[in-house]
Amino acid sequence: MEKPIVNPQIPYSGAIPTGQQQGKMVRIQGAVPQHADRFNVNLQTGPNSKPKDDTGLHLSVRLKQGYIARNSYQGGSWGDEQGSGRLPIGPGQQFEIIILSDAEDFKVQCHQRLWRRVMWLVRRLQMYKLEVALELLKALHLVRVMVHHLVKVMGPHLVKVMGPHLVKVMALHRKVMDLHHRVMDHHKVMDPHLKDTVQHHLQG
Repeated sequence: MEKPIVNPQIPYSGAIPTGQQQGKMVRIQGAVPQHADRFNVNLQTGPNSKPKDDTGLHLSVRLKQGYIARNSYQGGSWGDEQGSGRLPIGPGQQFEIIILSDAEDFKVQCHQRLWRRVMWLVRRLQMYKLEVALELLKALHLVRVMVHHLVKVMGPHLVKVMGPHLVKVMALHRKVMDLHHRVMDHHKVMDPHLKDTVQHHLQG
């Protein structure tokens, strides 16, 4: 894992070491103010903003509308926007967004829920720049930005497990995490066998 970027200024713009290539994951953690409307996350092919370099993945988190718009910017033009799915976060809440680069698409996870497959809209190009900005000039508290190599995060046994198989593994991990948090929140006594199972998945 690359060294995390902690409490950067917003708008944040920074390089992605070695590029956002296959098997690499960007994790963004932060919080949005109560009256926020939306914020954006961009993965660009280069460092330039004016004129803007191609954007392989543009995420517009529409807090009040309740969804994440996905798009790309190539050759000076925006592509067709994708925007299905329910947004699990809202104004005034903390968030975590994970972007995984696969061979054929990006997989986007928001707040430990549902991977969204977004096809490589700018193909055969690596993303070298990450931008995070809040529209309407409202404050956005960005807690931490991290870049992972998948092999280091998930373990060597998952190096060859990509596509839908990876989604199943991540969904299992999410279910275990959700169960663990529910038990902790309600101060319940966990069955010893179940506790061992949870700890095994969390450590694995």
